[in-house]
Amino acid sequence: MNNSILTNEDYQTQIKAGIDETVTYNQNTDPNTLWEILKGPIRNMTVKYVTKLKKEANKNETNIKKKLEELEDCIFVLIHKFTF
Repeated sequence: MNNSILTNEDYQTQIKAGIDETVTYNQNTDPNTLWEILKGPIRNMTVKYVTKLKKEANKNETNIKKKLEELEDCIFVLIHKFTF
């Protein structure tokens, strides 16, 4: 796991809300069982969040590569325009 997500406020907010919801739903559960119950939603929220971040990063990378290709094409055209 990338520990940097632990400092992300959006991630923290989602996890806190998930914990609050799980604790509220399982109020009469002993602490050890509650901890075991909590690990599932935390894991699921973390995987979902990291997947979302990865998709966003891939999309940004694709956009940057596309823009770079466009700029390279422009440079190629300009070089050939002024050398002939």
